[in-house]
Amino acid sequence: LVTDGSLAGPVVADLATSDFHAQVNGLEAEVIGGSFIQEQYWLLIRAPGGQPGNGVYDLQVSLEVSGIPAASDTNADSVSYDSDLVDQVLVIDRSGSMIENGKMQAAREAANFYVDATLDNDGLAIVPYNQDVNPAPFDMRPVDDTARTTAQTYLAGLNPSGSTSIGDGLETAVKQRAESPTGNPRCSFVLLSDGMENTLQYYADVRDKVIDSHCPVTTIAFGAASAEDLMQDIAEDTGGNLFYNDVYVSATTPDSPEGFAEYAHTALDLGNIYEYTKANNERRFRLLSETGEVSPKMPVVVHKVLVDKSVTSILFALDWVSDLKPDIELNLLTPGGKLIKPGDLPYSFYDLTSQHLGWYLDKSMVEVGTWEMHVIFKAGTESPVPYRVFASARSLINLQLILPDRSTASFLTGNRVPIYAMLYGEKPIPGAEVEAFVSGMDGVVRRLRLLDDGQHDDGLANDGLYANFFTRVNQAEAVEPIKEEGGTPTPALDEGAYRVRVVASTKNFTRETLGSFSVLESPDKNGNRLPDAFEQEYGVSDPQGDPDLDLLINYDEYGAGTNPNDSDTDDGGENDGSEVLSHKTDPLDPSDDGIKAPQFLKAKAGSGYVRLFYEALDSGLTLWLYRATSPSGPWVLRSSQLPSNGEYDDPATNGVGYFYRLLARNRGGLTSAVVDSGVETTPSKDPQPPEALVIINDGAPTTARAIVSLTFAPYESSDGESGHAAFDDISEVMISNDPFLADGKWQAFKQDIHWNLALPKPGELAHVYVRFRDLAGNESVGITVGMIVYQPYEIRLPLIMK
Repeated sequence: LVTDGSLAGPVVADLATSDFHAQVNGLEAEVIGGSFIQEQYWLLIRAPGGQPGNGVYDLQVSLEVSGIPAASDTNADSVSYDSDLVDQVLVIDRSGSMIENGKMQAAREAANFYVDATLDNDGLAIVPYNQDVNPAPFDMRPVDDTARTTAQTYLAGLNPSGSTSIGDGLETAVKQRAESPTGNPRCSFVLLSDGMENTLQYYADVRDKVIDSHCPVTTIAFGAASAEDLMQDIAEDTGGNLFYNDVYVSATTPDSPEGFAEYAHTALDLGNIYEYTKANNERRFRLLSETGEVSPKMPVVVHKVLVDKSVTSILFALDWVSDLKPDIELNLLTPGGKLIKPGDLPYSFYDLTSQHLGWYLDKSMVEVGTWEMHVIFKAGTESPVPYRVFASARSLINLQLILPDRSTASFLTGNRVPIYAMLYGEKPIPGAEVEAFVSGMDGVVRRLRLLDDGQHDDGLANDGLYANFFTRVNQAEAVEPIKEEGGTPTPALDEGAYRVRVVASTKNFTRETLGSFSVLESPDKNGNRLPDAFEQEYGVSDPQGDPDLDLLINYDEYGAGTNPNDSDTDDGGENDGSEVLSHKTDPLDPSDDGIKAPQFLKAKAGSGYVRLFYEALDSGLTLWLYRATSPSGPWVLRSSQLPSNGEYDDPATNGVGYFYRLLARNRGGLTSAVVDSGVETTPSKDPQPPEALVIINDGAPTTARAIVSLTFAPYESSDGESGHAAFDDISEVMISNDPFLADGKWQAFKQDIHWNLALPKPGELAHVYVRFRDLAGNESVGITVGMIVYQPYEIRLPLIMK
């Protein structure tokens, strides 16, 4: 929502979910939640019952502020009431670059998994493309066992060659949907590409056709040479999701044990994305995805799945990779202790060639509680067999991930990227433990806690929207396109992709969701190695600078993903430099911090010195004090071992303003977060700020008139002196009836100043606000308030009775 109707217009913020109302085809629809995300309002709306039948209906959203209609908008044909059947088109890159590192084989096997998991009567088409769509597509048809077998035979015949035309592949997908014989109401495209467009048609040539098909496109950027940013754009344009699948490359030959292990990693990850996409199309939500290995030495591995009472059906599946085709079995143990074996209940699908299997269990077989998935090695090889298990369910509880491909935002290296997750059932669900696991091009998985506390760009506290910023956005690489036959040469794109997995847990349920986002390399116009985006994000420009005094220079802060203006980015107690340089721990994870930071540092001006007050810590710690005459430094070490009594007088020059910082160091060399004194402190010959009591009408409790007399007196103190020291040299006073002294003027200080009060209602307090200034020019720290009850005179007439 913007004030002038344009996306570039000023945003209306601070609206509540209750300010919005929704209707579908004229029927009231409940707005069950929502939040303000990246300058957009996202609403969760429950479609009402009572429509005349299946079909597509208009959604109208209106805004009311204080009960007054303020704005409204209608999205035509945006809410679909239909069966669960979906037409699905797999658009698969088979260009020449797919021959490298087993990518084509991994794509075939992942597509086979998708086909086997597709429900009866869903529609299925397969569109292979290189510079053209070739061979002819596997035409759209309703799925049954015959269609699955035929589709897998078709997939087995796909081999890599030629160049890359994403436009040709998507245009044919649109045609397959338009000519579908199934009559299914919904549709979905899954686009896989490992490279950049290098021949006609391009996506831009067919973009409008793809959008007009109303089929969301799930895009899979397959490897570092893929066009991640383009794939993100396609997903964003169509309401789909972006996924990045890394291609793990071994230094050894592909058929060596090491090489096969890397291939297995690639294939299982790709199967994971295809299964997740398939589940989304079927409105199943993921409960579990875990990897493992079985072998003759470890023949059984158990995975536990928490099934909650909202689950109405569930898929348990197993995908494994081995060139020796071992015999692998999956058993289930129900919460009630019943063991389910394939001999008792045949698998819903089983493919020994592509190596996956699974059960669909309907509502009659679902039990609430903890299930166990037993992966069992039966025979076939001495080598460990890598696998992945899945559990996904039809359920009222959903975890929705919002990344740049959904929020239309774009980011560069050096930016902070927000990660949002909406958790909801009948209503938004607060109070869950939600964590994101993010991996960049280096393959390292980093954990980020998502919070619903109203402090992390997550809307209101406890509104079911969990969020945080991923800050280690520093990986982009100019990968040379893989040379293909016949394609136009394309420049290397300097970009990077990040994979995201989010897990939400409570004692009653667990949900998982997947996604990816892409970033372009930020410009570095001044050539100082700090990306311009990082400099703008944090307001720094010197790569060697250290504004937060944590001994981690700005360039290294960029590499670590830490805030150059915050010595302890994760707020765990240990400063970033200590974690990165000494402790070798994660500066973005508070759980591994190895030292406690002092809780406070306060400075008080004296004459020729500044008195510091600080937390007295354990004897095993030393306290280091730094001083500067500017809040930005340079910082000078004043003491490397402050007294343990929590008080220190630092010699200083009168009339010079000082800033102080404090950190603790332990015997192991770890250093704490830097604590700041916060304000400038200036010693002087008379450092005592003036203060006095304000007395109205000599302390009378009430006044009947607006004109009163103000007198002043020193505060009483235990030493009997300090009160007079702050009072005796007061030379000026400012008085006002306004608490901010907006109309106040300085006047000579004296006793018995006549003042005209702003009178409240009878029986209420009248206030006067006062500030003092002494001969040295010091002003009182705060505003002193005088109070008296306004009680006007009463006129009483005598009662005469005759």
